[in-house]
Amino acid sequence: MLTFSFTRSFAVCLTAFSIISSALAADPIAAQVKATEAAHQIEAWWGKEVVQADAEMFFGGGKAVDGRFTFEAHGPRARYDRADGVSIIFDGKTAWVTPGAAEAPRGRFHVLTWPWFIMAPFKIQGEGITLSEYSEKVFQGQSYVTFLQTFGSDMGDSPDDWYRFYINPESDQIEAMSYIVTYGKDAENANKQPSIIKYFDYTDVEGPLISTRYEFWFLDAETGETVGDGPKGSGKISNLKYLKSQESFFEVPEGATELKLPQPEGTKAAGPDYTDYARLLATYAEPEGVDYQSWAANADDLKALSDFLDYAGKLDLDALTVPQQTAFYINLYNAAMLQAVFDNYPIDSVTQIGLIPFSIFKKKFIQVGEKKLSLDDVEKGTLLKDYFDPRIHFAVNCASESCPPLRAEPFVAERLEAQLDEQTRLFAKSDRAARIDSEKKRITYSELFKWYKKDFGVENPGEYLNQYLKTPLPLEYKQGWIKYDWALNTAK
Repeated sequence: MLTFSFTRSFAVCLTAFSIISSALAADPIAAQVKATEAAHQIEAWWGKEVVQADAEMFFGGGKAVDGRFTFEAHGPRARYDRADGVSIIFDGKTAWVTPGAAEAPRGRFHVLTWPWFIMAPFKIQGEGITLSEYSEKVFQGQSYVTFLQTFGSDMGDSPDDWYRFYINPESDQIEAMSYIVTYGKDAENANKQPSIIKYFDYTDVEGPLISTRYEFWFLDAETGETVGDGPKGSGKISNLKYLKSQESFFEVPEGATELKLPQPEGTKAAGPDYTDYARLLATYAEPEGVDYQSWAANADDLKALSDFLDYAGKLDLDALTVPQQTAFYINLYNAAMLQAVFDNYPIDSVTQIGLIPFSIFKKKFIQVGEKKLSLDDVEKGTLLKDYFDPRIHFAVNCASESCPPLRAEPFVAERLEAQLDEQTRLFAKSDRAARIDSEKKRITYSELFKWYKKDFGVENPGEYLNQYLKTPLPLEYKQGWIKYDWALNTAK
């Protein structure tokens, strides 16, 4: 009887194994998922309850994330304790910020997105997830097995997001993942500019194999290759450990403020109408300056600039998404600076405007709703405070020779990241940013890096610029400063 039972059980197991093997062979995605999960030690992952790790993420040369994440290994709850003492908590349904008066414009995005990115190998399949489009792709000269991950309409904040896994066919590990972010955007615009994260330094953390270093790149939607000379961002995690679940981790303290999901561009105001302003920039903004003389001679185009500023001053900014607001204030600054020049044209320098040099930057002449703002209010009091990104320094234009060139198109929400990145790369490559004296082993840098040292977060400006250069600047060279040229940035 025992022998019979053993033989029968073995036969049943063998039959089941054969059925599973046949199914996996018929479904290459299922087979790859099984192999990839095994390569990342998913069996060890199932025993974990809560994950905690310190994280730093750098974008545009500044820290976008700096703090500690604590999140459920198999549930939705998470918290992000920022280094500045502010905490964002997702209780499974709602995101909160504490203290309640704290600024956290992308807090909800951070607390929900980074745990997913970090733990991607253990989030490949599950309820509401669809895997499709199995194929082999070559990326940066290497062959990968890939497949697409999409989501049901009721999945999370951004169900229109998608991820494509790039798996090394030899190790079965995930080495990259392309994706779109529709948080605060519409899917059509997001699909025009996908990104890709590259995973490095896989580490065995008490069983599960987890990447601890990342690079983020823009991805060309047609070629599938990275865009630009270098990554748009980088990141790392450290001190990763597992904890036993405690309700106190995800409790919402009294006085916390709810962080609501921003509405996509399509469901809020479509965004400011930059049609006329775009035509003006395309006509008069050149790579090395502005054709002020021709513009000043065209009364209709002078009025078009003034009309744009009148229109901008009446917009309902609360109806705009955060990227729309950021782009708006950059455009507002640049248009107002142009208006100040024309109000006093002809001049040789913006320092000649007003009774005291540089007083134009303090004068409150820019109408925004019920308030009048100065150029400094727009740049330092708004952009660099509420929408901080070091690349903004290369987007706003002070109508001077040493200033980064005025972009020949408006900044727009759907391409803001790419536009800021390109502005920074163009400036980094120019002699306005850095000038090398090889004989004296000395580099002189734009005084922007001296005036705004805290914003760039580096002792040596070369450290920041090298993120955007193919040939890095020698950091061991002595430093000096290029005297800022306040002459009007007139097209040659």
